[in-house]
Amino acid sequence: MEWSVENNLVCPTTGTAFALTSGAENLKFILWYKGDYFLRTGSVISPEDSGVLANGKKRNIKILHVFPLQQCVMGLFS
Repeated sequence: MEWSVENNLVCPTTGTAFALTSGAENLKFILWYKGDYFLRTGSVISPEDSGVLANGKKRNIKILHVFPLQQCVMGLFS
């Protein structure tokens, strides 16, 4: 499964970030994650058994939660 990053929101103080992603059939999700690599608009991510690949490279990213995009939250990514 691959997700394309459309937008992101980073909190450097906590080291966490949110990424607005779209996947198969244009399903949109918000990915909450922590790591030493921040995803950028246009990045393609793939969760694998061995970890998370970003643009084909394994990155130190821990996915904390994935939840469906809701209109009330969409304003955070504007």
